[in-house]
Amino acid sequence: MNKLTKNYLFSISYQILLIVVPLITTPHLSRTLGPEGIGIYSYTATITMYFSLIGFLGIMNYGNRQIAQNKSSKKILSATFSEIYSFQIYSFFIIIIIYIFYAVFFSSFKIIMVVWLFQLLAAALDITWFYFGIEKFNIAITRNIIVKILSVILIFVLVRDSSNLVVYIAILSFGTLFSQIFLWLYLPKFAIFKLVSIRSIRSHFKPLMILFVPIIAVSIYTIFGKLILGAFIGFSDTGVFENSLKIMSLPTGVITALGVVMLPRATSLVKENNHEELDVFTKKSIDWSLYLSIGMTFGLILIAPQVIPIFLGEEFENSVLIVSILSISIPFISIANVFRTQYILPYEKDKIYVKSVIFGAITNLLIIFSFVKWLGIVGVALGVVASEFVVFTYQYFHVREVYQVKKMAIKSILFILSGLSMLLVIQKLDVLFDNILVLIFMQIFLGFIVYSVFSMVLVKVLSKSIIHN
Repeated sequence: MNKLTKNYLFSISYQILLIVVPLITTPHLSRTLGPEGIGIYSYTATITMYFSLIGFLGIMNYGNRQIAQNKSSKKILSATFSEIYSFQIYSFFIIIIIYIFYAVFFSSFKIIMVVWLFQLLAAALDITWFYFGIEKFNIAITRNIIVKILSVILIFVLVRDSSNLVVYIAILSFGTLFSQIFLWLYLPKFAIFKLVSIRSIRSHFKPLMILFVPIIAVSIYTIFGKLILGAFIGFSDTGVFENSLKIMSLPTGVITALGVVMLPRATSLVKENNHEELDVFTKKSIDWSLYLSIGMTFGLILIAPQVIPIFLGEEFENSVLIVSILSISIPFISIANVFRTQYILPYEKDKIYVKSVIFGAITNLLIIFSFVKWLGIVGVALGVVASEFVVFTYQYFHVREVYQVKKMAIKSILFILSGLSMLLVIQKLDVLFDNILVLIFMQIFLGFIVYSVFSMVLVKVLSKSIIHN
């Protein structure tokens, strides 16, 4: 339990850093690069991300799980790591060749795409999944913290106006590459890597491809929308949507940090047939995720009108509506993350995960193509929310007999009532505080207290009596 708590604290610390970094850099970048610069960055980053996703196949989740299952000895661990990482090398070798061909002959942003190539090389070297599998989160996260801090300093020093877009991308690409090289320095302590033949890794192909399907499907409703906006609507709307997603990543990052920590632990507990302990962890995770995610949803809706104009600038005022819409998806993302990392993947029920995100991707495509010309960026945001709802609903249906879903539903309603109460109470603060910064601070501080008190009273007093009745 102490190790799990330590790993969760490391993971949360990194997620807090991910919150702080955008808070520091996004206002600066929004004003120096502008909506179009941010849009071009988002568009080219999305293309590079797709190449990276294809290169990884399903290695992040699969590698994490396999390492957790085979860490009993250094010899077994080394063999497992060598097979999976060899697969990663062969995969990225093909992807990088295709990427270079695309960047040189087809891209309208050749120089930018060449700089992004180093990000792709960094992905090829990424063995974060190995350290997560052996539950050495401190090593993987420490290097990220160092690189993030250095990157922030370089962004403020070197990115001064819209002409520095390439410089900004270079800072991100080379920073990521450096952080991946750092991980390899510690590897010999835990495992020895030996490149194996393609024939030796054939057994991994099918499970990797199964877990690759949901990654591509998820990318459709997290990344595809930006491509549609960039190609058909304009790079300014792409920039607005990109920054809205950045703001959304703050609460979801804190919540899903638990899943990152729990996947290897849940996998180990399943292998040890310790199902009772895993059930205890899962029930606590669901309660914690519901409390946080619903509170953050109402919190974002409350403070978005005040925070976004200050945080991003007046040019990104449209982000207020987009963030408010996207925030509805936070509870769906949060609970589906618990189902996935503490039941579906550890018990190798991969088909449930695959089908859920396929249905989510189909929903996203239907909504985007139906509404994007009519509603523009709002249609893309609605597509994201609908997709996350479909994923959650499908996974919920398949775990409803494993966990006490009735309790989860009742607590959800009570947390929603707490959030509504908080919204009604805190909205009145704008008549008391003229200073916008003081108002924002008081909204966050008092909003947290009001929501927590209402949640505690409602859950403690009402949930037990309702459930027993």
